[in-house]
Amino acid sequence: MSAPEEGPCVFSQRQGNTTIVFRHWAFDFPLAEDGKTYSRTNREGDEAGPVFTRKEQYTLSIFWRKPAREPGGW
Repeated sequence: MSAPEEGPCVFSQRQGNTTIVFRHWAFDFPLAEDGKTYSRTNREGDEAGPVFTRKEQYTLSIFWRKPAREPGGW
């Protein structure tokens, strides 16, 4: 098992199909494969994003960045 890695990613989701680009890796999670080749869990909370797991391969956890405050109370 390798050590966890952290950093920014690009998260894209269209019609349930998700792509995540992290450093030099691209992860694709087609909706039709959920429950077959991977599982997706949606977590609750301000910073909690989805978790994607491919059994015996890896788990990819997404954490949402808190939005910056709008200047001047926009």
